[in-house]
Amino acid sequence: MPPKAVKEKAVKGDEAEDIVLQYMKSVNRPYASTDVSANLKNKVTKANAQKVLQSLADKGSLTMKMYGKQSIFVYNQEYLETMPAGAIAALEAELKFVKEDLEGSRKSLKALTNEISIRIAEPKTEEIEGEIEQVEAQNAIALKHLIPLRNASDGKTPGENGEWPIGKEQLDALNAEWSKWRKEWISRRKVYQALLDVVQPDLAGASRLSFEEEIGVDQDPDELKALEASDLCKPQSAVRFGGVKSATIQGSKPNAFNGQTDSAISTPRVATKRKRE
Repeated sequence: MPPKAVKEKAVKGDEAEDIVLQYMKSVNRPYASTDVSANLKNKVTKANAQKVLQSLADKGSLTMKMYGKQSIFVYNQEYLETMPAGAIAALEAELKFVKEDLEGSRKSLKALTNEISIRIAEPKTEEIEGEIEQVEAQNAIALKHLIPLRNASDGKTPGENGEWPIGKEQLDALNAEWSKWRKEWISRRKVYQALLDVVQPDLAGASRLSFEEEIGVDQDPDELKALEASDLCKPQSAVRFGGVKSATIQGSKPNAFNGQTDSAISTPRVATKRKRE
């Protein structure tokens, strides 16, 4: 067991007053007698602390204020040394320098923190070999598709294996064709929906599907539903076709080739009436 702490002997009289007065001057804060005794580790007992503080207040060394039934004591501010203007100016200049140095240290800390984050995000030494192999495999796949097309870059002659790359003019024509017929489909669908709402305004859900089946309207095939649900027809910030990034408008749907947008919804298409047996 650790040895017991030796209890310090309590002081009294003038020695107690000197200790309390020096303590109150050093802290320069208001305290009650119980706080002073506790802060001095009971070197001055609680009962004696009240007497000492009252005595010092009577002599003018301390100022006493009553808060309810409790007496609060503080060192007499008239006895505190005042700092000359030159010393105050020096402290203010030092404070300004310290603040500037602190701001520089904060910027350095931020830069080092960012650098550490970058270093942590980088692949570790033991992972580099695997990363290199992955990149080399990706390059090999890209070259496999690129090399046969190098001799057909003019769009007029086939590649080594007979491939015909799509030139810019062909791509633009496909874009225009897609946009034309998609807009036409949307327009006709809107007309159909408007007519159906006029003829049967109260139909919805299964009742509407049943009515469309009765009058001979075929629903969209699975491949068309899959197309409408794919990224090709979903609103997005940009799409890439043929290595070209095309911007789209938020809330619109890009077409298959250049990202032109149409406000389409996935709904059934009008078909010819089936012959009823």
